[in-house]
Amino acid sequence: MDKGWLKDLKNKLRAKAPANVGDGVRQSRRVPGQCSYEAEIKAYSSVICYIQKGLGEENEIIGETIKIILDIQGSSRLKNYYLHPFSFGWDDNKLHHKKSAISIISRGNSTNITNELCKIAGSDSSGTSTIPALFPPTSLYSKKNKATVHDLLVFICRDRSVMLSELSTAAYNRARRCSLWIFTNNDKPEWEFGTFKPGIASNV
Repeated sequence: MDKGWLKDLKNKLRAKAPANVGDGVRQSRRVPGQCSYEAEIKAYSSVICYIQKGLGEENEIIGETIKIILDIQGSSRLKNYYLHPFSFGWDDNKLHHKKSAISIISRGNSTNITNELCKIAGSDSSGTSTIPALFPPTSLYSKKNKATVHDLLVFICRDRSVMLSELSTAAYNRARRCSLWIFTNNDKPEWEFGTFKPGIASNV
């Protein structure tokens, strides 16, 4: 597949990454001779992926996207973060997931993450293109329960007909500036960052 569609994507994601606190070494302002281990870095606090049901065979498009994201995160000094894999477009109008997030240390493994996303999406076509929620409870032990402006939201969709439920619209509007949309378009993929406004489904 021609990778021309990926042009400028890495630069866009890196430029728009929010400032966060990560590991670093600097002289403490309070105690002479003592080092501090916090530094401001440009990286996303976590990555939340939403893949449409039936796109499990689009492993090349998914894989290239994940590689870019991991490279940006890994080139910063953010040592540990989470990737949350969700799938939408199911008949029960719920986000499907693996009950827990993927912990990424340093640069992570793009192949394993791609396989996980393809697995939860499956290969059976979706009967709906509505995203019912942005963040359901994934674990009784998880402290994260919503998407924030410090996260990278990655939506992998068949085309631009995707819609949001009314309940998730306000949350999306708050986090939209850090949203990446990948449209597979029958092997003619496109991307849009921070500007896409999906339709609103009132029956979900």
